[in-house]
Amino acid sequence: MSQRGFQSVLFQDPASRAAPPAHRPAPTPAQVAPSAPGERTDWGTEDDLMFLFSQLGAHIRSGINPAEACHNLSLRAPRKDYARALEEMSRFAAEGRGLSTAMARWPYLFPPHVIGTVRVGELAGVLPEACDRIAEQSQKASGLRRMFWWISLLAWGTVVASPIGYVIVVALARSVEIQGTQGSSPRPADAIADALRETIFGVPGLAVALALFGILGLRQYWRSMRFRANRHRAVTWAPLVGARTRSEAIESFSWALAHVSRAALAPRTAFVEAMNAIPNLWLLKDFEAVASRMTDKSPISENLKEIRWLPPELVPLIATGEMTGDIGSQMRFAVESARSESEFHTTALKSRIGCWVLLIYLMGTLIASYFLYGVFYPVLMRTLLGE
Repeated sequence: MSQRGFQSVLFQDPASRAAPPAHRPAPTPAQVAPSAPGERTDWGTEDDLMFLFSQLGAHIRSGINPAEACHNLSLRAPRKDYARALEEMSRFAAEGRGLSTAMARWPYLFPPHVIGTVRVGELAGVLPEACDRIAEQSQKASGLRRMFWWISLLAWGTVVASPIGYVIVVALARSVEIQGTQGSSPRPADAIADALRETIFGVPGLAVALALFGILGLRQYWRSMRFRANRHRAVTWAPLVGARTRSEAIESFSWALAHVSRAALAPRTAFVEAMNAIPNLWLLKDFEAVASRMTDKSPISENLKEIRWLPPELVPLIATGEMTGDIGSQMRFAVESARSESEFHTTALKSRIGCWVLLIYLMGTLIASYFLYGVFYPVLMRTLLGE
């Protein structure tokens, strides 16, 4: 009841009852301009989600209604776009609409699985637990991203530095040619300056500029909303990361199904609500294909057999839950199993970070060696030998 904004009162003898505390009314949300669906903002980060939902869960668990909780958090939000989103969530909650409905209007701040998890919390009456789960998921994702920060830095540094290094090496080689062909033997600094001008404003410089713009454009497209499903697809192919992603998807689906199965929903409806809590959009497509063939009377366990990458023990657990009428208790075992599997792959990833850094370092060394021995040294030797 407290999750819906009601205040619990202990019934006592009227003579001994103390004066009840003043009820804390939900504030009227500030008037904000209704945002268009899919409003464009900066991307939200895992750290933003972790801090936001850890506080939101604590507010609701303490008995503060969702409208007041979102309003309070909007006043302390470090980012203006999150403050506006929280005000809109407060307004929706005050009007009797769900928080997940308001969050869906801010797709750059709230990923689909976050909206789906909040929706499960609203349907099953476990909104504080749903907020805690989002905060925990975001914390793990943030830690995993920090693990790959050095790899990303080295990889992008190698990609960007390679064409720039090529221009510098070509310019140095050209400066050697200038010094060798001009009888007056110009100063090295003048020869290098002339060579840089020829290289930068010539064909090599134009090619490098186009390459850099192409790299930056590819990076922006990689991070775009349109390419998000393909990003998730690439993650499923990566060694160890793909296995961890599948374990996380199974854990999220099992957790959501354990709660929505107690909300008196039809099997297909419960399945759809549970699958929307899966973080990876590419893996979600397999569940969407199953949902499109289900009916309201279709057993979930029979249809899940079509998804080949699911662990073999998941379907029997759901079937047992359907037979006994208690899917939730069976899903707890699936959640723990998937969580252990995910932690195992995370530990394995940590042990492989050093290997990947070494591979990128060797790749950069090979590129630098090619520029030095394949481009610069031949010109230098021809000039010294007078060829």
